[in-house]
Formats: sequence, C-alpha cells, structure tokens
Amino acid sequence: MLKKRVYYISEKNLHLVRLIGSFIFFGAIIMILYSAAMMFEDWDAIREYEKCSASECKEILYKTTGVYPSGFALNTKQKFMIMVKPIAMLFFWAIVFFLGLLLYGCRRISIAFYEAENAEHLLHTTLKRGETKDEKEVEKKKSKAQ
Repeated sequence: MLKKRVYYISEKNLHLVRLIGSFIFFGAIIMILYSAAMMFEDWDAIREYEKCSASECKEILYKTTGVYPSGFALNTKQKFMIMVKPIAMLFFWAIVFFLGLLLYGCRRISIAFYEAENAEHLLHTTLKRGETKDEKEVEKKKSKAQ
C-alpha cells in the first residue's frame, strides 16, 4: 500500500512563496529594461560604425558589442551576432518575469511523495517464475500447519 506525504513550502500566515515571486518579478523587470537598453545601444553602434570611417571605430564597436569587424563594413553574420544576443536576453528575462508572476499568484506550493508502507509484504507476495496463485496459497497453508 502506498502512503502519500505532502510537504508545504509556505503556510497561511507566512507568504514565503509570494515574497520569492515578488523578488523574481521585480528583478526580471529591471533586467528586461537593461536588456532593452543594451539592444538599442548595440543597434546604434551598428549604425554609427557604418557612418564612421576612422580606424578607432573598430575598437569602439568591439568594446560596445564584443564583435570585431573584419573590414570597413559589417557582414551579415556579424550583424546577426550583434542583434541576436540582446533579443535572446530579452526573451529569457521575459520568461523569468512570468515565472515570478506565477509564484506571486501562488499561495503555497505542495510537494507530494509516495512511500511504500509495507515493503516486506510486497516482497513476500511476489510469485516465483512458473508458480500460480493457487500453488502459493497451498505453500502458505502448509507452512502455517507446521
């Protein structure tokens, strides 16, 4: 027979799950704003590099985006590398935002564990290969009679 045990992370008076959810929620909002700012900064760096003709522009672009241009113009691969990273960060923090929102809306979290109550009973009732239930019952009656 299986026994069910349930563990609760938060109680009615202590809103620990809501507290954790609110920290995740507000932290994700800050990081979404940060990644949006980085996205616009990287895109502005691409536009400025295309207008610039000095050799210092390569260093500025490298410090801003982390991509060192191969020539006077950025190729498609380099532009893609510059644009994808901030967008991926924005989506990641959006997922974390919704996770925090989910935890904030939760009153408490319960985790259920199932345990076998009579493990010995389960071991002794198994049949041997080729043995039927009737033979097993006959053996039990013989052992009880002795």
